[in-house]
Amino acid sequence: MPIQKITTGVIESSQTLTTPTISGNLSLDSTGTTGVRVPSANTLAFHTAGTEDIRITSNGWVGVGTTTPANTFTVKGTGIVAERDVDTDRLITTYNDINVFANASGGTNHNVFTIRQSNNSVSNNRLRVTATGLFQFDSGYGDIATAYACRAWVNFDGSTGAGTTIRGSGNVSSITHNATGIWQINLTNAMPDTNYAVVGGSEGAGMTFSTDSGYSLSTTVIGINVWRGGTYYDRSYVYAAVFR
Repeated sequence: MPIQKITTGVIESSQTLTTPTISGNLSLDSTGTTGVRVPSANTLAFHTAGTEDIRITSNGWVGVGTTTPANTFTVKGTGIVAERDVDTDRLITTYNDINVFANASGGTNHNVFTIRQSNNSVSNNRLRVTATGLFQFDSGYGDIATAYACRAWVNFDGSTGAGTTIRGSGNVSSITHNATGIWQINLTNAMPDTNYAVVGGSEGAGMTFSTDSGYSLSTTVIGINVWRGGTYYDRSYVYAAVFR
């Protein structure tokens, strides 16, 4: 094939070479830091400014940001985006049957993060974080819908009054026994506001669980009580959960 022959730094006229071979490394700048290297037999490496950026191994695997690709095409590094257009969706990455998108919810808002399973059909949406930070997933709705989190929960033994024992909890630092059948739940992390809902219960026929009417709403403390027929009771099993 016609190529330019270089002799002692001078480009000569086009010539035809039969099965030409370049031995060693091919430098593409005067400092020798950018070019093509042969780090080992049957392996190619592409360098820029002295740093290896891409490697093709002897088995044909390609590594970007790595000298040891683990599959046919391996990319390592920060801020990785492997992107292609799917209508207005932006496919960030795919692995086996899992597809990760920016957007994938209509429009051009790429602040939305969506995971699809099996294929790129919207009917296979499995999880989404919306542009406003709402977490959504498919839990039997037929499509993904916003999940409203339990922000705190506790299961405690209130039968011993001041010696209240927490069996298990989440985002609860302690329980304070204020009077018979009346406790306060002390939260580890404050609620964002007081627009939450408290649900709960206790063992015992006819027992009623409610938030304590003696407390003003707080983001850090939630008052609860257990009573029956106007009488308050300390119970062995008391449960409470806070949703927001």
